[in-house]
Amino acid sequence: MDAERQTPPCLINILNHNLEVSLKVAIALLKLASGESMRMIGEMFGIFDSIVSKVVRRFLKSLITYEKTT
Repeated sequence: MDAERQTPPCLINILNHNLEVSLKVAIALLKLASGESMRMIGEMFGIFDSIVSKVVRRFLKSLITYEKTT
């Protein structure tokens, strides 16, 4: 793997999904409210677009699960 493709140390925890719940909610709500691309949201938060996608997917899944239980 070349130097440009290596994961920066500051992103290692993000790749392990150790994001604060409030940050995950902010990412999901911004994506859903703005309609911006995953890449653009990722750039705003300094994370990869694939992480944005996973966060939004998990957020929506949680809402659906909550709705079914209430």
